[in-house]
Amino acid sequence: MEKYLAYVGIDFGTSGITFSYSFDSDIENKDFIQVKKWEGEGTANKTNTEIILDDNLKNIIAFGKSGCSQKINDGIKKSLHFSNIKMYLYQDREFIPASYSHDIYPLNIVISKFLEKMRDEAINELKMKKIIFQKFHREEIIEKIKWILTVPAIWSDKSKNCMLEAAKLAKLIKEGDDPSNFFALEPEAAACYYAMSGKSEKSVLDHPYIICDLGGGTADITTHERILDKDGKKIIAEIYPPTGGAFGSREINLFLEQLIKDILLTTEAQQKIEEILKTEGEDSEQLQNDLRGIKDEINIFKHTFSLEKINDKYKINLSALKDGYEEVPNLEKMVNDYNNKAKNGWRIEIKNKKKWILEFPYKILYDLFKELIVDKTSDCIKKIIGYLTISKKNPKEIKTIIFAGGMSSNISILEMFRQALPNISIVSIDEPEIAVAKGAILFAKNPYVISQRMARYSIGIKVVDDWLDKFDNIPGAQKIFMEKDNKYSCLNRFSVFYKKFHSINVLGKGKRREYDMFTNHCEITFYKSDYNGPVYVVGQLNEKGESITEEFGKLRFQVDEFDEKEPQILIEVKLGGTFITAEIEYLKKHKKSIHTFNFESKNKISKIKKEIIDVIFTISNQSFKEIISGDKTDKFIRLEEKLLEKHPEYIDKVDEIFYLVNGRKINRYKNLEENNIKKDDVIVLNFIEDDN
Repeated sequence: MEKYLAYVGIDFGTSGITFSYSFDSDIENKDFIQVKKWEGEGTANKTNTEIILDDNLKNIIAFGKSGCSQKINDGIKKSLHFSNIKMYLYQDREFIPASYSHDIYPLNIVISKFLEKMRDEAINELKMKKIIFQKFHREEIIEKIKWILTVPAIWSDKSKNCMLEAAKLAKLIKEGDDPSNFFALEPEAAACYYAMSGKSEKSVLDHPYIICDLGGGTADITTHERILDKDGKKIIAEIYPPTGGAFGSREINLFLEQLIKDILLTTEAQQKIEEILKTEGEDSEQLQNDLRGIKDEINIFKHTFSLEKINDKYKINLSALKDGYEEVPNLEKMVNDYNNKAKNGWRIEIKNKKKWILEFPYKILYDLFKELIVDKTSDCIKKIIGYLTISKKNPKEIKTIIFAGGMSSNISILEMFRQALPNISIVSIDEPEIAVAKGAILFAKNPYVISQRMARYSIGIKVVDDWLDKFDNIPGAQKIFMEKDNKYSCLNRFSVFYKKFHSINVLGKGKRREYDMFTNHCEITFYKSDYNGPVYVVGQLNEKGESITEEFGKLRFQVDEFDEKEPQILIEVKLGGTFITAEIEYLKKHKKSIHTFNFESKNKISKIKKEIIDVIFTISNQSFKEIISGDKTDKFIRLEEKLLEKHPEYIDKVDEIFYLVNGRKINRYKNLEENNIKKDDVIVLNFIEDDN
């Protein structure tokens, strides 16, 4: 294993972000794992996951809670504010809008700026703590650090790939490096901290247990058991694939914010506020600041939640909404209208009509926490318990759920889980808010601490296979008679690498398949399914008439000195790490190489955007309209091929494409130089048809 001078774990949370670090000399001492203390925020171990960038997406203007709050107070003209990054990744998005704007920007570039900030803060911290780091240049220090990035276990491979691209832009990992264990899965990191920190109860880990990372955006759940390997050594094995969902505390904020708007604001008033926010000037800046204040009020309401206050009431000052537009509606009438329709006893009272101070019942919070977080998370946990209990091969009993994440620090939330899951012991990790950050360091030192994982889906490729009689009873087969072989074949057979729920030895060999190449350049499409045993890659439907398979991603590679007489390659898919990779071996030359998958967008228009962005960076004397629809040139032939020939349905709609550079529209009839566009400017394409 490569020798590093230090280990840095970046905990990229939905609401908060931080990093932990430890030096190689003391990493075995768990108490020497340190977490960044953020200046201007007391002794906080985390700062808000928000950033303000210039309109070129190059320079960081402000970062974190205190930095962004101050900048918003001062006004953020010609700059872009981003937050809630992880929820866009959870939804497999590729672009993200700036706050109070419909202009969108590449998500991986925005994330890379967060990672650059974490990288530079970590380097400064290490320089202050160890004199040896003062001897090196920044680039050398980056090389001497083992970086690891936390991600939710329930994220898709495409979302992880977006984070990997961002990490490469931030120079935390090099192109071509094996990323199999670059990520630490958040509940696994928490499990590492609990198991290896010396603060765990031994009896808890002697039986199968569930780890639930309950954070700002998601509830992230993994299920582990300590077992003996073939050599009699204790290892941690995953016994149920990661599960969970968007059950984080952010759901409370979104619901309350919308509830307040629905109670107090007419549709016209809400539209008026949206219009003000999209403009530049003092009115917009003041409104942004006021709305931020309302969000802070809601956070206080949420974070002080206690079952002991269930019959209490809480005052919230909402005067900023009143100031957001000119005509103030009849406050008393609107509140009364809401109360007449309210369910579950949610009666809201006016305490100060002039200042718009309302009194909310605490029961709102209880109902929201129960419905949006506790019940949904408990349902996932019950599903795991049910599956393991009725397992025919090896039934297991879950006795303990270990909670980590910011919400698990609230004893009232834990008590609600005890009420929802009365037969299971509920345990909270020590320092739940930073358990993931500290556990990431432990995982970085020993990435094989989780020695077995389970496949979350079935994955395979399309092959031509002999026709079997059983295929006659499975709709969707593509049957053809092969005259050369004088027999029938199936053209769309799903050749499985892994089946869902398959147990994977992390240190073992991955599943392998031989494959014949036809040229030295190869592209292999992989498919995945939530079903255990799909037969076809396309055409096989479930009871709802939906396809049980979907395209997963593509492997693209080339072989030097390709021999058409010996075209065999060996594909080994490695699904056991925290990031899926594939090893390609050209059998004739015994050459091996590691590859990552290319994840295509499910949105056809977004896919076209990606294809065009690479081309449009080239400086040209043509106007944008000429680039798209004018004479073909060597520079832009690929653009026409990709946009028009590959997608002819858009040939009559090219004039509906609007190019945006750094969030502003440009003149399509002027060239790049006249539009003051440089090669390294960020260019985003908006399509009228793509409303989202």
